[in-house]
This record gives sequence, structure tokens and C-alpha cells, in this order.
Amino acid sequence: MIRSRTYSGGNDYGQMKQMVRDTFAVTGLPSLCHLGDLEWWVASVSGGEGITACQLWFDDERLIAFAWPSDGETALVVRPGFEAVEDAMIDWAETHIREQAGDQRTSDEPLESLLIATESDTERQARFERHGYKLRGYSYYERSRSLEGPIPEPVLPEGFAIRHITRDDELERRVAVHRDAFAPSKMTVEKHQAVRRAETYRPELDLVVVAPDDSFAAYCLVWFDESNKAGLFEPVGCHSDYRRRGLAKAVMFEGMRRLKDLGAELAIVNCKADSVHANALYDSVGTTVVDRDGDWVRAL
Repeated sequence: MIRSRTYSGGNDYGQMKQMVRDTFAVTGLPSLCHLGDLEWWVASVSGGEGITACQLWFDDERLIAFAWPSDGETALVVRPGFEAVEDAMIDWAETHIREQAGDQRTSDEPLESLLIATESDTERQARFERHGYKLRGYSYYERSRSLEGPIPEPVLPEGFAIRHITRDDELERRVAVHRDAFAPSKMTVEKHQAVRRAETYRPELDLVVVAPDDSFAAYCLVWFDESNKAGLFEPVGCHSDYRRRGLAKAVMFEGMRRLKDLGAELAIVNCKADSVHANALYDSVGTTVVDRDGDWVRAL
């Protein structure tokens, strides 16, 4: 029997992580939610508090789907074989958006629901169309590369070095390079502390490029799904003062080498489709586009 309820803590998050692992084991790429995506969402959105808005669906006691709402967009994550539950998830997402808008919305403000379907998922696209959604465009590329074979040694300008975060007193610099790379950014020291508390966070995969003045010039955070031998780069960035020196490329190669040492066979990264520089970077480290994430929109 299918039932639904709001996220309530306890064992719920553990079930969500296991479902994401199980789903990736069956479908592989493309995947709208890697284990690292889930950990990053929980920690970075509001320091671990954003998960309270999720809705979960169960088949008896087994988690089969969850909906993660954020600013009008709702991520629908579904266990393979239970795609029919998406009809109920879409209805829930639209109701949630209306309730969140509440009295704060003026009569002339547009209110819409945004859902994501990969270009290859024709079944989900057809479902969205039946609910009145239309494709607005493709906002993200899903990219990957095999870690088989040799991975190039990182090449850095003189005076620069790559290492991982080792101390709490480095978090101010770690957050500073993130905030500059993604300006305007809402990242804070408190949020990165929440990142470091994530079960699958590995300090040796929280990498930075250190400049000659001891500031952090570039970075990447890698999430390793050991059960599926896949690592997700989320996020990757370079300080605006140090761009076009190959630093982001170097730190990604180091991340791939460390992933491979841990037993990973696949590296994954998602990228905005319209970001020319980011796509050029990910091309340069050998990742290729495996699918595109389409934005499906319905006016409410």
C-alpha cells in the first residue's frame, strides 16, 4: 500500500540515502540525484535544516520516492519500478508551492511549478505533458568520465600547491573562495561545518589550491559513493583573482586521482548548460555530456 508523509527525521534520511544508492545501482547515469547531491543539498541549503520540507512516499515500509522543494522547483526522486507515484508527487508539489506563496503573493505575480526531466526520460516527459507542463529548455548538463587508465598529474604554476582541508581554522578561507567563485553566494562557515558533518564527507576529498600568499585560490569537493564506485564533484570553483591559470583543472585531476585510489571507477559533474567557461573546464578534464536536464514548467 502506497502512503505519503512529511519528512520526520530519525531514520528517514538514512532511507533516502540508501534509496539514492539503490537507484544509481540500477539506472547509472543519468541520475537526477547522486548520493553527493543529497548530502550537499542537506548541508548547504540551510546548514542541515532544509530537509524538513521534503515529502516521502512509501510502499508499506519501503521508501520509494521523495520530493525536495526549493524556490518553486521540486526535485522528484523515484525508485525504479515505482514511476506511477509521480502523478501524486506532481500534485503535492503544486499544492506545496501554492501554500508557500500564501498571502505574500500579489494577484499579478506569476506562480509556476518547475520540475526536471532528463532528455532521455521520455516516460517522465510524457507524464509532465499530461499534467499541463511544457519544456522551457535545458538548464544543466550531466557529465562523466571513466577513471580507468592513467589520470594526468596536476600541473600548477610556481608557488601553488594542492592539499585538503585539515583544520577548523581554515574554514574562513575555504568559505571565502567558494563565495567569490559563486558570487553572490549564501555559503557560510556554519554551512560548511554542516558539510563536514555529513556521513559521506571525506576530508581528503575537500581539496584546495593554496596560493603563494597562503590564500585559497581554487577548490573542489568530491563525494564518493563507495557502493557504486562513483564520485561526484560538487562544487568546483576558482577565485576570480586566479582564473585562467589551470588551477581548477589541476584540483579536479587531483580529485580524480584520489577517487581512483579509493576504488572509484566513474567521475561525475553537473554543469549549467549556458556556462561556457565551466563546460570548457569539464571538457579539458575529459568529461563528456551524457544527458541534459530539461526544465518543465506549468503556470499555477
